[in-house]
Amino acid sequence: MPPDVITDRSRSLGRIVIALSLALPLFLLVGIARRSYFVLAIPVLLMVTIVSGASLWAGCTMANPASDESGSYEN
Repeated sequence: MPPDVITDRSRSLGRIVIALSLALPLFLLVGIARRSYFVLAIPVLLMVTIVSGASLWAGCTMANPASDESGSYEN
């Protein structure tokens, strides 16, 4: 792909991220004002899922280390 296409895509993605980062807190505040605690459950569920996924990834990385050396540690 040409570099200008990549730049256009990254700018578009950046604008989407900015819009979501501005809209989500507003959505959360409106939900809290309406006493809709389901609105609180969604971000908490997402955070727990992200932390669990990162922990799973770290555990798998630690359990299966990749080595640049071929063979054993003995010389």
